[in-house]
Amino acid sequence: MDRICRILYTGSFSEEMKCTKNSSVILNLIAVLKKRIHVCLVKKFHAKYFGNGFHLARNFRILLAEICMTYGYIYVAQIALGANMAQAVKVIAEAEAYPGPSLIIGYAPCELHGVKGGMTNCQNEMKKAVEAGYWNLFTFNPANKAQGKNPFTLTSKAVDNEKYQALLANETRYSRLTRAFPDRAKELFARNQEVANDRYEHLTRLVELYK
Repeated sequence: MDRICRILYTGSFSEEMKCTKNSSVILNLIAVLKKRIHVCLVKKFHAKYFGNGFHLARNFRILLAEICMTYGYIYVAQIALGANMAQAVKVIAEAEAYPGPSLIIGYAPCELHGVKGGMTNCQNEMKKAVEAGYWNLFTFNPANKAQGKNPFTLTSKAVDNEKYQALLANETRYSRLTRAFPDRAKELFARNQEVANDRYEHLTRLVELYK
């Protein structure tokens, strides 16, 4: 290929595809050296650096996709193979054909997420994340402007309250918080979902904004 299409997978790494690791815990991308984490996510680090060895994430996720969209000429998309293969294949094809820089961010659970049932349920966990509204699927294709089309397309649906909480309970990176701090967990789980709702509402506004 004459141009490298970089794909960021939240959890997996592939040198062959020129991917950058992003496990929703730490994002290392060129000059972006900030944490990309979810509200109430619990990550165990070495006690030597973090006291008792546990770090409670309270920050909002870095909206890498939206940062790139502000440039106006970068093809940007979020995908999840296990949730919508057709959208993922379409995005990859468009990104490769796009005459400019392209960024694809894909959701892929890793072992550190602690998915119940193990990594054999990886594809199904992607589907659950999208159906719950935890992970949003969208595409920003600047080339659509020349055709009189909206460059921003939102594919995923709004947050499903029941499925969202079930998703958090299905991953030990979240569920372990209920054992250590049950009262705090209830509060933060609600906050996590509130952030997801706000994020989806923001994406729907972007659809109107880019018209």
